[in-house]
Amino acid sequence: QDKVPINTARFCELRAIYRVGENANTIVEDRDNNKRKYIDDNDLCKRIKKFP
Repeated sequence: QDKVPINTARFCELRAIYRVGENANTIVEDRDNNKRKYIDDNDLCKRIKKFP
């Protein structure tokens, strides 16, 4: 299984991940607006409320 670095992944890479597709735009916007990197997948889920 390949890992995608969430802090540097492009929109098209995020969109292709299972169960991320619909939230890819939200992730990119949050990442760009806050200028703070995601620490791990738990941090991602806390910051993106719609994320499972």
